[in-house]
Amino acid sequence: MIRTTRPRSFFAFASRLALGVFLACTLIVGCGSSQKKGPRVVQTDEKSAAAATAKGEWQEAADRWYSIHLAEGGKRARPALEAARALHELQDYESAGNLAKAMLQRFPKDPDLLTLNGRILLASNYGRAAQSYLERSLKERPGHPETLLLLGRLRIELGLEAAAVEPLEAYARATGGDYASMALLARAHAGAGASEAAYLTWRRAFELGQPDAEDLLAAAATCIDKVVRATHPEAAESCRVWLERAIQADPNCTSAHFQLGVLSEDSGAYDAAIAHYRAAVASDPSCLGAITNLAILHAGRGSMVEAREMVQRALELEKDEARRKALLKLVEPRAPDADQP
Repeated sequence: MIRTTRPRSFFAFASRLALGVFLACTLIVGCGSSQKKGPRVVQTDEKSAAAATAKGEWQEAADRWYSIHLAEGGKRARPALEAARALHELQDYESAGNLAKAMLQRFPKDPDLLTLNGRILLASNYGRAAQSYLERSLKERPGHPETLLLLGRLRIELGLEAAAVEPLEAYARATGGDYASMALLARAHAGAGASEAAYLTWRRAFELGQPDAEDLLAAAATCIDKVVRATHPEAAESCRVWLERAIQADPNCTSAHFQLGVLSEDSGAYDAAIAHYRAAVASDPSCLGAITNLAILHAGRGSMVEAREMVQRALELEKDEARRKALLKLVEPRAPDADQP
């Protein structure tokens, strides 16, 4: 008797084969692409794949996890997640993103897949889209430290400092914080206009790690705020210490020299102010603020040769007409006092 239908096992095999082909095609631009990306299919097991991940052998990990993913027909999220994570480490963001998005169609609420896809989009310079996935991940798994930190950093990069405060504060509560996260939180506070919170957070950050010149300058800038200086009498001294540390890290740090000049001038230490302004000008001859302040200080002391030199240099840079007139008045001949003979 001639069989007119195919056995059930044939259809099961064909179904698995079709699914495998579909899943394989998610890693390339198109099935007919001549420039295929992504991992190879290899003989493996989960123990070997996990070992490759633990060792940071990312190409092997991608190959092994992806092969498990194909063999299982995408029934579990983990193999695809681990393969996409390895591809991300290999900076193959296209393949990683294709795989993550394909699996999110099957597991749309998986927080690890959502966070990983956000990380991939972030690495691909799609910040706004990345933010959406990170927010979705936190809805499914509130308080997850990695996602909180990623979201906080991303919002700062997007210029959304006020919105970055909440996830970064939550990260600090969950982990106790470290230097990098506290520095991010300080910048978020500053960007949101909360200078006192920024000042206090910078102090905490500096207790946890060694800052670079850029962070020291950002911290010192918080001390300019009147509320900070009124509420924290030690702020001016903290600012001075931070700026001196910035100069130790970078002797040619123009901004640190200039700010130290302003601090010294405010406290009446005029010789120190002149020295710092001169250092700022030496490191950056176009530092108009330092040149102008030198002109004012020299004129106030009656050192007219130095004052005229600084006024001339300032006039070469100053474009505002009102400030140009004010500079010229500094070196105008002065009428003798009425009681002079």
